[in-house]
Amino acid sequence: MKEYVIQVTNQGFLLVMIASGPPIIISMMVGLMISIF
Repeated sequence: MKEYVIQVTNQGFLLVMIASGPPIIISMMVGLMISIF
């Protein structure tokens, strides 16, 4: 079940990136860095 949720989440992120363009990618990278550290 957890793997399915991760897969759906990843697909959602891809759709958001494609729809929103480069700025959202940059902000998501920053968000990932913050969540990792």
